Amino acid sequence: MNSFRRRTLIKRSIDKVKSAQWAVDVFQATTINELLDKAAINAVELFQSPICVLLLVKDDCLVAEAAQGLDLDKIETDKIPIGKSYSGRLVKRGEPRLFVDVTHYIKTIPDNLEPYYSGSMVSTPLIYNKQIFGLINACRPAPLTPFSREDLNRLISYGSQTAFAITSQRLVDKRTSELNKAQSALLHANEQLKKDITGRKLAEDELKQKTDQIISSQKEIESLYAKSENARKALLSILQDVNEKGKALRESEGRFRDVVNNTGDWIWELDKEGRYTYSSPVVKQVVGYEDKEVLGKHFYDFFHPDERDELKNAVFELFKQKKPLKDFINRNVHKDGHVVILEISGVPLLDDSGNLVGYRGIDRDITPRKEAEEKLKETLEMLRKSLAGTIQAMSLTVETRDPYTAGHQRRVADFARAIATEMGLTADQIEGIRTASAIHDIGKISVPAEILSKPTKLSELEFSLIKVHSQSGYDILIEIDFPWPVARMVLEHHERMNGSGYPQGLSGDKLLIESRIIAVADVVEAMASYRPYRPELGIDKALDEISKNKGILYDQEVADVCLRLFREKRFEFPGQIKR
Repeated sequence: MNSFRRRTLIKRSIDKVKSAQWAVDVFQATTINELLDKAAINAVELFQSPICVLLLVKDDCLVAEAAQGLDLDKIETDKIPIGKSYSGRLVKRGEPRLFVDVTHYIKTIPDNLEPYYSGSMVSTPLIYNKQIFGLINACRPAPLTPFSREDLNRLISYGSQTAFAITSQRLVDKRTSELNKAQSALLHANEQLKKDITGRKLAEDELKQKTDQIISSQKEIESLYAKSENARKALLSILQDVNEKGKALRESEGRFRDVVNNTGDWIWELDKEGRYTYSSPVVKQVVGYEDKEVLGKHFYDFFHPDERDELKNAVFELFKQKKPLKDFINRNVHKDGHVVILEISGVPLLDDSGNLVGYRGIDRDITPRKEAEEKLKETLEMLRKSLAGTIQAMSLTVETRDPYTAGHQRRVADFARAIATEMGLTADQIEGIRTASAIHDIGKISVPAEILSKPTKLSELEFSLIKVHSQSGYDILIEIDFPWPVARMVLEHHERMNGSGYPQGLSGDKLLIESRIIAVADVVEAMASYRPYRPELGIDKALDEISKNKGILYDQEVADVCLRLFREKRFEFPGQIKR
């Protein structure tokens, strides 16, 4: 092999390593601006170009968003219409271009852009999935060596990676924004519900206190009148004191009347047949009727027709047993026709012989609370759907990068959920395992596609890049506020019980039980499936691996459940060949 050929191969190998490092760097960015800055920095180093500018499409124009070698704050960065100037025309045609000497194409060069428009230049549109996101320009001012056709081809590949990174970052930003909005709405609804409950509890405590005062006064008067004739004569001598007590009682009754008339709850009394014998004026606020209109009517006359008979029978069953009415929820029809949801609480009234004479209680309008509960349920459902959509988008992102293992994450999620269910984990833990399994390879978006699809055995350097995906996945997910430790499960799914795994070499109880379950499910599915560098090994060899290394590499209990699911309960992956 001649020296020129050797230098060329070495240079291409170095370029691949730099390109792989760029992929790792760029997918660790947390914002689109950080991603663009890293793209410009890496392009300068990768293409040995002192000047690099990234322009993005916004409102049918190109706008310079990131640069190396030029200060965007000190130059004019007006919007470039698509189709105007050489950059706008390149984006409109979607074509890359090599300029050996750019001065042949641009006659008037502004003083502050002279380095940018002198010497050699390569330009390529940022294209992903047939959509043009912008343009990347790399410049080598004279007297540096002009760019070659090979440099242009490398820039085209680099531009595709950058366009894919921009798409992924925008998708993550969008889903994160949706999650934050849903969480904010949920917190607001929850706080409003707490305030409503607190206010009603205070009113209920005040009503109980006033009622106790009146009952105490009534008992005192009844006791005085029940005394003998001598006691009643003695009562005359303390008439003034009685008058004062009567005044206090009237004042207390007045306060009670104010509470009854001004509280938001409807206070009532029923006879043993269920007819109203007393109703507070608040009834008009609750169901629209005057208190006089209610007297003599049955309590069930206001029930919604769809449930009137059922609720009527239930209440009379309590009457029969002389039991209290507690938190009895029912729908009533307002005088104007709309439905009001009431919560009934009441106690039986008994005579001296213990016979039922009626009921006394209150009706509370809980329609706003029920509406708040329904809104809270809707908010939770929206949050659940948003989270599910985000997880699906992340999973599809990995499959786009690694089409040879399409469906791997979904099958691992199904099997991991089956193991967790068999082990008796809680429903919340199982849902967390399913979520983490569905995106456990999200970090592979940081690995170059040519390595993921390589049909031969990977080199040590290439495998080291593959191993980065666990840490990359953790870095992508750690800022998302999942209800479960999803980022940690993704980080630990290649760890082993004896500490021989990666990326941290954790062992034993230092690993989450969820991570141990995903690790076993991942190994079994991967060994049973086809890979570009080998044919499928089959489920029997996968189970032999788990059986041989249970308690060593894999958690003992998880491994036993895995083997039982296949050997006793006949678990199968979709499309699995029958044994």
